[in-house]
Amino acid sequence: MEATKQAEFTFNGELNANSVPSNQPTPTLAAQISQIQQTLASKAKAQEQQLEATYLSQQHINNTVTQIEQKIQHNLSSLTYQLDHFNEAVLISMVSIVLLTICTTVLMTSVWQRVTSKRIQHTIRDAVAVAIKQHPKAMDIDATSAEVEQIMQTMQAGEKTQPTAVAS
Repeated sequence: MEATKQAEFTFNGELNANSVPSNQPTPTLAAQISQIQQTLASKAKAQEQQLEATYLSQQHINNTVTQIEQKIQHNLSSLTYQLDHFNEAVLISMVSIVLLTICTTVLMTSVWQRVTSKRIQHTIRDAVAVAIKQHPKAMDIDATSAEVEQIMQTMQAGEKTQPTAVAS
């Protein structure tokens, strides 16, 4: 009996006659431990699956970001290439416009000179015709330069005093 008393287990100062210390858990305690182990195992598995899903999601995000970066780089290169060619085209267009303006100016100047030249030729021809009518000796080939100079001065003096009618 003494051995039984020694074997009695005291919990919180109360005598528990049914408790005998042993290395084996009781069936209800074993069921609770098993249930806790299963719960912990299922939580660990769920966390592992969540971690794996997060890792795969992160890998997918990284791959997507890499693809987007590559597309952006490609588009940027393409835009740079197109911009270079656009700048070249604009430069060529500007040079073409300048050359066209120069050519047009030269052509218009040439046309203006021809028109003006024709007007001057007509004016000179008319003036010579009037001079010949007024001074027939001006056309004399044998006239000396002094005589021609005198005739020219006379013509100029006559123009100053009376306007000369010039036919166009």
